Amino acid sequence: MSRIRLEWQVETFKTDLFDSEDPGQKRARRRRMLRLILFICAVFALVIMAFFAFRQRLLDVQAQLERLLRETVQAEAAALRIGDMNSFIAAQDGANEAWLRRQRAVFNEYSDIKAAYDVDLSGAILELEIDGERGRALVEERINGARFAQVWFYRKLEQGWRHVAPDYTFWGEPQQLDSDALSIRYFALDQRFAQALSDTLNEWPSEWLRQACADAPCEGISPLSIQIVNQAPAPAEWSPDGSATLQVLSPLTGRMSIEAPFDSNLQEIVAAVLAQP
Repeated sequence: MSRIRLEWQVETFKTDLFDSEDPGQKRARRRRMLRLILFICAVFALVIMAFFAFRQRLLDVQAQLERLLRETVQAEAAALRIGDMNSFIAAQDGANEAWLRRQRAVFNEYSDIKAAYDVDLSGAILELEIDGERGRALVEERINGARFAQVWFYRKLEQGWRHVAPDYTFWGEPQQLDSDALSIRYFALDQRFAQALSDTLNEWPSEWLRQACADAPCEGISPLSIQIVNQAPAPAEWSPDGSATLQVLSPLTGRMSIEAPFDSNLQEIVAAVLAQP
C-alpha cells in the first residue's frame, strides 16, 4: 500500500513541476515547435514545386522538339510536292555525301511519279517518335488515291532536325504476336505489317501450311516461327542460322501500302519460300 502511495506522490510531484513551468517558457517552446513544423512544411512544398517545375520544363522541351520535327517533316514534304530541290536537299544531313546523292535520286523519282500518277504529298504524320537526338516519322502519301507510308529518320543537329540515313536500331521495342499456327517476332514500327501478316497467314488453310513445310526447315515446328527484319538480302527467306525461322523483310524499308501491308506480291514470295523443298 505504501508503495502505491509513494508512486502516486512521485507522479504528483512531476505533474506539479510541469504545471509550475513558467507560462512564458511554455509559449516560447510552442512557438519553436510551430516554427519547426512550418519550416518542414515549407521545405517539403518547395521540393514538390521544384519537381513539378522541372517535370514541366522537360515536357515543354519535348513538346518544342516535337513541334520543330513536325514542321521539318511537313516542309520536306512540301518541297517534294512543289518540286523544290534546293529546299528538299537543305532538309537533309549535309555531312553525308552518299546520303545526299541518294536523296537527289529520290527527288527525281518523285518527279517521275508525279508526272505519271495523281500524287498527294500532304506530309501527314501517322506516327512520330523522339529518342534523345533521334527522331522518326511515319509519313503518309497518296498515289492514285491509294494510301502509302514511308518512314523517315532524323537527327537533331546544330542547324535543327535533319533527315538522315535509316537508323535500323531505331525500329521500336521488340514485340511478339502469337496464334495457334504462328509466332511472329517484330519491332514496334512494324505493328501494322505484323498484324496483316498474322491475319492473312492464319486464313491460309492449315493443311496447306503443313504441306508447304513438309520438306522445308519448318517441318515439325508448330507454331511456325516468323521474324520481321529490317535488313535482309531477300524479301523472304529461311533464317541463315538454321533456326527454322522464316525471315520477312519489313515493307517499311521502302513504300508500304497502308490498306494492304502484306500485299499480293509479297504473299506470293512468302508462299514460294514455304513451298521450296
